[in-house]
Amino acid sequence: MGGFAVTDEALKDGRIKTVIALSDADIYAIKNLKIPVMVITGDFDLIINDNLVAIPGYNAANPPKELVVIKFGTHNGFTNLIWPMPPWNHNVTLYYLSSWLDCFLREDKESCKTLEKPHRYLSTLSESKCNLDGKEKVIKRATGRRKTFTAFLLIFLFLAVLILYLRSKEG
Repeated sequence: MGGFAVTDEALKDGRIKTVIALSDADIYAIKNLKIPVMVITGDFDLIINDNLVAIPGYNAANPPKELVVIKFGTHNGFTNLIWPMPPWNHNVTLYYLSSWLDCFLREDKESCKTLEKPHRYLSTLSESKCNLDGKEKVIKRATGRRKTFTAFLLIFLFLAVLILYLRSKEG
């Protein structure tokens, strides 16, 4: 389920022990949750802009909380839909998602430590960070490599236009 739905439902249903919000979050709900919250998004989540929704959602959440921003990740990168996405999108999601569940549902301390380790495919445009114990920690600092971002965006736009052009020729 999407991040908005899971955060909203977790506020209504006390049986839910933790939340993993993919792409977005209901900011009203997330700030009122008293359970661990993880928000996972990507650089190219063009449907839900991480700067407008995911990052403010993380900021509004109570600890323990984590924000994972996947390098070049897309909105549908969490699914098996045909969508331009980096090949590591699922691996990074599962790396942090499984560690989160093991940490907070199984109380596995090693998995909790994994949550604070940077993955090589975390974003360099937006920070990934966590607050598991009352202390904010940056997992991977943004380096501001806008040239990489711009190059990827141009390639993405070129491919999108090419696909639209080829489809128009089919009919």
